[in-house]
Amino acid sequence: MTQYDFPDENNKAYKSNGGQLKYEPKLQCRIPVNWHAEKIENVIKQNSKSKISVKTVNNQGNIPFFTSGENVLYTSKSLVNGMNMFLNTGGDADVKSYYGSASYSTDTWSITAKNGLEYYLPFLFDKFKPSMDQVFFQGTGLRHLQKDLFLNHWICIPDNDTVNSFAIIADNYFKKRTLILQENNKLMQIRNYLIPLLLTGQCKII
Repeated sequence: MTQYDFPDENNKAYKSNGGQLKYEPKLQCRIPVNWHAEKIENVIKQNSKSKISVKTVNNQGNIPFFTSGENVLYTSKSLVNGMNMFLNTGGDADVKSYYGSASYSTDTWSITAKNGLEYYLPFLFDKFKPSMDQVFFQGTGLRHLQKDLFLNHWICIPDNDTVNSFAIIADNYFKKRTLILQENNKLMQIRNYLIPLLLTGQCKII
């Protein structure tokens, strides 16, 4: 059950300190009075479809390459920049998010958000990932994401003040996470360079 105890204008927990709720029939639940329901199709922007298949990526470079698998590869060609999300279109449901230059495969659906919701939607989509797998992935054998069902799904949208306040916090979070991922990639490249040298005796650990 959602508690809606985010900080209010007095920096106190909203619901616990008398914040008003209303019943939203489209969501079949109560939400803060200044929030509203909206279809996903009205709050996202679809990025261009990729023409890069997974098998053509040599896993070299500094730009993360998102696929419909678990692993994130690396490439030197960027398709998008800024805050974006990457959804699996086949197999099991998954949503990855990334801030910065990125690329993605032909079997990955890349989207971003409108109206300052770029930082809110990644957390929201991650929250209902289990239901995404149950509701939006259909088919016999290899299941696929049914985009029409996903786009017509109703979600809860906070008021502008809440969105803007959250964006300030989330912006720092995503930027720090990007720096960590970039550092990890550099360490992996160094490891991949050194291991063959160690195995062939061309260098030694002192």
